[in-house]
Amino acid sequence: MPIGDIDELATFVHIVDHQGVSAAARALGRPKSSVSRKLAMLEDRLGARLLDRGVGGQRLTETGHTVYAHARRILQELDQIDNAARPDDPQGLLRISSTFALVDTVLRPILPKFL
Repeated sequence: MPIGDIDELATFVHIVDHQGVSAAARALGRPKSSVSRKLAMLEDRLGARLLDRGVGGQRLTETGHTVYAHARRILQELDQIDNAARPDDPQGLLRISSTFALVDTVLRPILPKFL
């Protein structure tokens, strides 16, 4: 699979992690159709269904479980490469305790920069 298809894998992982295409699209800030299209492209490329979609939601197929596990590992390793390339950048979990007013007026506008 060419490296250009990492976005398809990342999108698939987001779909599984967020338990659906709609939630993944919201988390990624993309249209639902774009996220669905990435999933379809990945399934076409692999020649296998990764999710069974039904009235009760969706669930991973056997192949989907395998692809998800590998994709998570690949994406984690890519993050490690990225972090190793920028060792001076702050990293790790940031916990903030604050009043709602401070969060709403001061922190909310600047938090996206930390993500």
